[in-house]
Amino acid sequence: MRVSIASALFIEPDLLMLDEPTNHLDLEAVLWLQEYLKSYPKTILLVSHDRAFLNEVCSDIVLFKKQKLIYYKGDYDNFEGTRREELTAQHRQHEAQMVKVKHMQDFVDKFRYNAKRASLVQSRIKAIEREEVVEDVTEEKEFNFSFYDSGQLGSPIIQIEGVSFGFTNCDDQQNKSIDYLFKDVHRNIDQKSRVALVGPSKCRLY
Repeated sequence: MRVSIASALFIEPDLLMLDEPTNHLDLEAVLWLQEYLKSYPKTILLVSHDRAFLNEVCSDIVLFKKQKLIYYKGDYDNFEGTRREELTAQHRQHEAQMVKVKHMQDFVDKFRYNAKRASLVQSRIKAIEREEVVEDVTEEKEFNFSFYDSGQLGSPIIQIEGVSFGFTNCDDQQNKSIDYLFKDVHRNIDQKSRVALVGPSKCRLY
């Protein structure tokens, strides 16, 4: 990923297209890329699930929905707020139209066979046919995960004693020393633990 991004940035294209560029990058690399793209002098078309990254880098958001592109100014948080307001207004407009149409339909049903009000009935029918009803807001299907309660587990769930992890350093052909990512780690993990491993990626290909 680093090599792919570096080669794309090196040629400075007029349109830089990035698909999930933060995948497989460590935090340091993501922050560097983020700052670089913020000052990139040309156009960037970016696809990402990283909300923080989108908020920092993007000046415009394009929503692809029902085979249409809808454009919004601002970052992702601004898009969400604007979109929420639009959907609320659309729903209210739809409800107001439904009340109006129902009122006219009730009049038609009541006086449909009344000769004296035939012209008014026809007028209401034509008005109903002309009414362009705004589509109601439909909730998008969400995928739900179900995690069943496993009950209270023993403590600790995982116990680490003196664990080390690293890669053989093949630059040193004679000794082949090990580059450690972490060394002699002691750690207990229980149900309430929230553990994050952070740091620069030192993975090498030999």
